[in-house]
Amino acid sequence: MNLDLKADYEGVKKVIEIIKTEVTPTHEQRNKLKEAEKVISERLKAKGLKFVLGGSYARDTWLPEDADIDFFVLYDPELGADEIGKKGLEDLKEVVRGLNYWLNYAEHPYIEGTINGIKFNLVPCADVPPGKWITSMDRSRYHNDYLIKKLNDELRSEIRVFKKFLKNNGLYGAEIKVGGLSGYVSEVLTVKYGSFVELLKNIVMWSQGEVIALEPYDYDPKKVFNTPVIILDPVDQKRNLALAIKNRVFAKLKVISLEFIINPKINYFRAKKITPDFSSTGTVVMFSFRAPDLVEDIKWGMYYKAEDALRNALRTAGYRIIRSAVSEERGWVSFAIFLEFEKRDFEIRTGPSVYSPESSVAFLKSHRYVWVENDMKMYSFEPSKFRNAREVLEKVKLDPVSWGVPAGISKNFSEGLVYLYSELNNSSEHAASANEAFALLFETLSD
Repeated sequence: MNLDLKADYEGVKKVIEIIKTEVTPTHEQRNKLKEAEKVISERLKAKGLKFVLGGSYARDTWLPEDADIDFFVLYDPELGADEIGKKGLEDLKEVVRGLNYWLNYAEHPYIEGTINGIKFNLVPCADVPPGKWITSMDRSRYHNDYLIKKLNDELRSEIRVFKKFLKNNGLYGAEIKVGGLSGYVSEVLTVKYGSFVELLKNIVMWSQGEVIALEPYDYDPKKVFNTPVIILDPVDQKRNLALAIKNRVFAKLKVISLEFIINPKINYFRAKKITPDFSSTGTVVMFSFRAPDLVEDIKWGMYYKAEDALRNALRTAGYRIIRSAVSEERGWVSFAIFLEFEKRDFEIRTGPSVYSPESSVAFLKSHRYVWVENDMKMYSFEPSKFRNAREVLEKVKLDPVSWGVPAGISKNFSEGLVYLYSELNNSSEHAASANEAFALLFETLSD
């Protein structure tokens, strides 16, 4: 495909110029973050803790509506990863005493909090030279050192535009809920290609298993990694930054990048409201339960496993699934599953090949109506075990773990509600999450 023949680069340029003015922080916004940085820095110094700033704040690539400050607190590597986590948590709780904070978890616990509306992260890591990593966070300070040498004001502006593009299309953030591009990945890619437009053009043309590298490497990444794109970490060439990116997120990024270059519109950078125009909602079956009190990444990992469990149960019962979605709103989790049909009077059973006598005899004994087809297999139809899809989900509720629902949410799950979307009472507690999940079923990439 000759992209340049179809692209509207003049239109793209006009949109980008508008967005650049919107994503550039004001002096007031910069000062607010600087004040928050000063408060935490002084507290860390008062405790005699060694630290470095990192992340988008340190590199001045942050979005005005999505700013936080990352402090990487350095510990003697002789302590080891576990002890760094323990001692770090103990020290940092003292640092934030009296402030609004909470614990979050990666390889080991770290602290998040807010001060004057500004979010901050305090992350313990090992004070090690490059390549001698002890914890997964040890690279972060070197990410900062590497990128600061590459960045200038123009590149920072291009990075902000790319981050805004990702964020408003649900592609920004490496957390499990999103499975998208992290801020660091966004910056690495923009540095690689030099501008937002060149980056999108390359994303459109990336082939399966494309290797993206800013520095030379001495091995074949395609023999090590099996991801749609391979993005090598410039401070650790054996690390693939794309491992956290979900396939569907990468696929969506390719499609919307193509759409934007061909038909540039400002609404690619605006919050999207999904308005389903689907008249018959009788084939959307819902499952809602109270959200557990768990860390974001942990619970969303469980939600996606539970979604798979529900899909597998329905598929096993003979239902064809068009699409499914999950949402958490106002303390409730809701799954929406769009089915081709909701009621089944009978099921088709596929039997063994006629070339397997023993299996054929067993199939004949266990089924009343049996026939063969041109594929040389036996078939039967039987009354359906379940009268409708809701009965399938009610069955899963009885013993959720045996169906593949994670144990950590099984209690909440077993107390869940099964219903059709057409039966939803919009005054109910779970209505917000149900409506959001339903709307996600009809999210579309076309404008």
